[in-house]
Amino acid sequence: MIKSKPKTIGILWVGGKSSRFRNSTKIDVKSSNKSKIYALLKNKPLFFWVLNALSAVVDNCVLSFNSFNQYETFKEYIDQSSINIQHFSKVIDSPSIISKGPLQAQLTVLNEYKEARMILTVSSDMPFIPTMLLRDLSTESTTISTVQTPNQILEPLVSSYLLRKMRFGVKFLSKIPFGRADDLHRGVDSLSVYIPPPNYPSKRTPWNLNINYKHELEELNLQREESNDRKVSMDDPPPKIKKKTILNSSNNSSKLSDIVQGDLDQHLNESESFKTLAYDELVQAGSYFYGGKYAEYIAYHSKLKEKVNNWYLKAATSYWEETQLWLNNDIPFLAIHSLKDCQLSIKRSNHNVSFLSEVNQHFSKLSEQLKLSKGGF
Repeated sequence: MIKSKPKTIGILWVGGKSSRFRNSTKIDVKSSNKSKIYALLKNKPLFFWVLNALSAVVDNCVLSFNSFNQYETFKEYIDQSSINIQHFSKVIDSPSIISKGPLQAQLTVLNEYKEARMILTVSSDMPFIPTMLLRDLSTESTTISTVQTPNQILEPLVSSYLLRKMRFGVKFLSKIPFGRADDLHRGVDSLSVYIPPPNYPSKRTPWNLNINYKHELEELNLQREESNDRKVSMDDPPPKIKKKTILNSSNNSSKLSDIVQGDLDQHLNESESFKTLAYDELVQAGSYFYGGKYAEYIAYHSKLKEKVNNWYLKAATSYWEETQLWLNNDIPFLAIHSLKDCQLSIKRSNHNVSFLSEVNQHFSKLSEQLKLSKGGF
């Protein structure tokens, strides 16, 4: 029997809450769902533009929903509209994965399709994402590849994932009741960051434009139609995309599995010395992200105040070390998230730490650099 070739699975994220869009408009959908994915751009819903770009570069397209009710709403919309989607696969966020929001969706997908060669994902509110950029991501050999906007913001939901290299991270983070969409990116042994120019490949509309508000959609609908991948004449130079790759062998999946043996839940029943040894080995191996998450996880489940404080202090120290990695590699978006984790852990530890002032200084500087508001996380 010939074994089938592992496939590249394309995931379209359609499970967002659309809170900013919902608060600024009324979408004409017969169901009670007001998701922006149904809002029309050039007489077609937003998700349709992205689905077309994604389907051109993968073996199979899958739509990711946050609940069965949302999936039923989508089916109702397709039945009542003139949009022709003959068949689509679906995946619904798993309640067995404790994390919420985008990270829960990512982990559900990676667990569901772990036999695939690669998972390529894209947000449904980015109608100008170029097919050629998605194709570049789909040919990468690093564990995770993602894209960076002109103001140095990463788009974690626009990424490719090599599944064979992510066993430990997916299993570990599936047990953590907190986290963000970029946690997977912070915990891999190799990360490629694509940095397209602002006008790539269109001269009119930025490739990374997210539709968040009604007025943005209205302005786009007033523009003349333009192809996502404009035709380039023979005289035009090929679009140039910068790329940087960060290697971090400390996050090798096999090595981490040897350090954190078994299930994380089992560690909660072990002695304090056992847990301390596991944490120390993570730190000594240089895996500061997982050291921080491990310490935070133990603190979260501890009952004695003194132990809680001490474990949060360990977490803060690990996140501060992780921050240096991202600063040294000029990835401010990941650096500011490790700093955010560091600040929260310091606060929860009730300890005075020598590096708090430096943490806050870096955090303020990066917030200004990335033009992030206080609610920008």
